[in-house]
Amino acid sequence: MPSGVYKRVKTWKLSEETKRKISEYQRSKKNGAWNKSNNFVKCKTCRKEFHSSPSNHQKYCSKECYVISPRGKGSLSRRWKGGITPKNKQIRASDKYKLWIKSVFTRDNYRCCKCHKRGGNIEAHHIKPFYLYPELRFEVSNGMTLCVKCHNNTKSNLERKPKNGKTNFVQ
Repeated sequence: MPSGVYKRVKTWKLSEETKRKISEYQRSKKNGAWNKSNNFVKCKTCRKEFHSSPSNHQKYCSKECYVISPRGKGSLSRRWKGGITPKNKQIRASDKYKLWIKSVFTRDNYRCCKCHKRGGNIEAHHIKPFYLYPELRFEVSNGMTLCVKCHNNTKSNLERKPKNGKTNFVQ
């Protein structure tokens, strides 16, 4: 332990009334008391304000509101926007498209067809464009494996990228 001169810290002496107020405050916290101004929340369904304690975190004012609240997937979800997912995004997220990518990779032995680099960040490229030839979208003969660098230098990708750096997808 370092040697030297240490200042003596003054200890505070609390009055009996202050001690009583502190103990009352601590007892009220243990009994579940809360601030009266923060105990109203809005119902998620009808947006009506109702009384809720912070300990039970209620989100609905009644059982009726809970039953009619939108839950689940698809049109039952509260985030449903009427099925506005673009067709392009749906196709590229499908299992059939993922199978096409995998079959192109296995045919080319996971090797870039231009620089012959194996593995790394590789992508499947449509020889005839995806948006112009919908009948060839899932043909393995219409695909080739390219690394990211070579894929960015293809003619179709260079046409899409203007000088300002933003992508301009044509469909």
